[in-house]
Amino acid sequence: MMRSRISLPFARGARLLLAILLCACASGGRSSGRQPAAEESVILASEIESSQQPTLYDVVRALRPLWLRTQPTTMKMEQESGVTVYLDNQRAGGVEVLQQMRSSSAASLRFFSASEAQSRFGMNNMHGVIQIVSKVGSSGS
Repeated sequence: MMRSRISLPFARGARLLLAILLCACASGGRSSGRQPAAEESVILASEIESSQQPTLYDVVRALRPLWLRTQPTTMKMEQESGVTVYLDNQRAGGVEVLQQMRSSSAASLRFFSASEAQSRFGMNNMHGVIQIVSKVGSSGS
């Protein structure tokens, strides 16, 4: 009799542990690493249109709010206060650029992590880059 009382709580604990492990495996193994998945680093025209947001800032805030977060850095650069915005391949400013642009003006948006941004656009991009691919720029040569 005593043995069954000891094994019953153990069996419940084992079932709970098994359930937790199964849930962890079912999550797909996605990590919270630095590099976003491809679908998380781009907002396509169809997503922009279906979001029905008035400005590009509203689009990003609704669909990819993590893009707007400033990651802490050990280096302090006076001119860098947050994510940098590029219009096509030209530096346009900070997040305020997204607030000034209508969502209908963009063919797509792409986020570059700090390391990707520094490699592609230069070292003054300590907090990443949001690149706006304009409809005019994307249809030209």
